[in-house]
Amino acid sequence: MFLKRFAALTAVLAIGVAACSGAGTNVADPLPHGTAISSSGAVVSAGGVSGITSTITVAGSGNVNALESATPPGSTPAISSVARASGTTTQSVKPAATVPNTALVYVVITASAAATISSFPASSFTFANAPTGTVFLAYYNTTLAQWVTIGTAGTVSGNTVTFGAATISPTISLAAGASLYVAVYTGGVIATPTPSPTPTASPTPSPSPTPTHTPTPGPTSTPTGAAPTATPTVAPLLADPGFEGTVAPIGSTISSTGWTQCTVNSITAGTYSGGINGASGPYVNATPFPLTTFTPSASETPLAKIVPNGAPAPAGLSTGAPQQTQTTAPVHGGSSAAQFGEWFNNYSADDVRYNGLCQNITVPAAGGHLSGFVFANGDESSSFVENLIGTVSPTSNNALTAILYMENVETATSPGDSTYRAIGPIAIPAGTSTLFIGMATKSGSTTTDLFSSYWWVDDLSLVSP
Repeated sequence: MFLKRFAALTAVLAIGVAACSGAGTNVADPLPHGTAISSSGAVVSAGGVSGITSTITVAGSGNVNALESATPPGSTPAISSVARASGTTTQSVKPAATVPNTALVYVVITASAAATISSFPASSFTFANAPTGTVFLAYYNTTLAQWVTIGTAGTVSGNTVTFGAATISPTISLAAGASLYVAVYTGGVIATPTPSPTPTASPTPSPSPTPTHTPTPGPTSTPTGAAPTATPTVAPLLADPGFEGTVAPIGSTISSTGWTQCTVNSITAGTYSGGINGASGPYVNATPFPLTTFTPSASETPLAKIVPNGAPAPAGLSTGAPQQTQTTAPVHGGSSAAQFGEWFNNYSADDVRYNGLCQNITVPAAGGHLSGFVFANGDESSSFVENLIGTVSPTSNNALTAILYMENVETATSPGDSTYRAIGPIAIPAGTSTLFIGMATKSGSTTTDLFSSYWWVDDLSLVSP
């Protein structure tokens, strides 16, 4: 297909909050759908940091995903001091340690729907280099505004650290899209302070009886370090991050409660240099496709949509290489995913359109980061298709105001992905904006040599910072 396209062009021109309740932590938003967990535990794998492989067995109920981070996620501080559970496998809230600690990796565990987490029966982390020092596991408790160690020290064998069971009591409850932050770190721990004995007063003999009286009860003290029973819920930063809901049709008012079909009507965004792949390598100062005067309609432009697992994804009829290999819609977790693109036989030649899903978001002053999972497959290179994440301005004729991420992994020799891969974290600016996730297409055919390109997106995670 690419040889045909390039030959034709030569002839013409010479184209991836939360709210916890109980003693747990509140972290904003997340990774949705995901692995179904049970009381006995289910293995959840996390990626996202080069050279590190994380596997955590999570027990509880609901569905969760996990994503690694090299920096403190959300608004959490670096794990420079930690409270230690003294020789137990149950979390223990103690005063923060004063010794320094160093994080090896952070892991964001996010619920796709309401979930509870009661324990980590086992965990394993493999690093590029063997950790030095004693390695511990901690989670961030926003009620106490500190990291809290759970379980006991890990076992280091070569480059791999394994942890035994660590019970979380009371259990942590996560709303859909909310996250729990975990850290693997090296450093010191503190022992549980032993209270000093209370001196016993010697009785003083009294020559005469003292009248009795009823003492006034004093206030009942709360034991130091007692876990709170509830934590206020913090709303996720992104609604329906797992694309399990319905989509408002194109022309509807874009909201913050779900996804709306949308398009781009003008472009004010500048160049983009951060994408993972262009026609033959990483994007370098790539410019967005210019718009034409072509009017989009469902019969001409494949509108973005949410599709169920296994929905048909017909390939184009081109017999050239490469051939599209994924002909049904895949999902990363849950029962559905977002789908951008399709086959392009109904396009007018070289008409350009940006079709996607939009949602209004508000990111705290510290900024945010978006992660998720994508699956691209088809026979259209980056000269004809760009998959992108950006922002649009509904008050300025849906102008594309920024390109935050752009990619196309389909090449002249490869149809793209054979499974989902993680993307991010992608920097999201602070403030209120309209997030756009979609595909720009510059494709068309007036013959039976028809082309196709798909970009499936699932299990997004938006956290601050």
